[in-house]
Amino acid sequence: MAVSGAIGILGVIFIFVFLAIPLIVLQVVICTKKRNPYGIIIPIGIFAVTLVFCIVLLLFMIDTGNTFMMILLLFAMMNIPTAICLIIYLVTGRTNGQNKKNINEMEHMKIQDL
Repeated sequence: MAVSGAIGILGVIFIFVFLAIPLIVLQVVICTKKRNPYGIIIPIGIFAVTLVFCIVLLLFMIDTGNTFMMILLLFAMMNIPTAICLIIYLVTGRTNGQNKKNINEMEHMKIQDL
């Protein structure tokens, strides 16, 4: 039992390090350079992949007493990167909007000075 638990934990760490972290870094790069609609692509993609994975797993899994709870827990754990990417998208969207507003105000002041 302990060996399978350790393998499960190592699998989650492997997935997080080699898949989630590069996607989160890519999300930061996309959101800081371009705002709409490119920043929302990664969170939607991660959500779609986890949803399809959990549905396929639910269809092909042998029914035990707690199958639904295991799938629900797996779905929640797999969508942690989705939540992180969505938060990055929302936070950078607000700061980009404020920066655009400040730039427009500065341009308006320059025009008035001329």
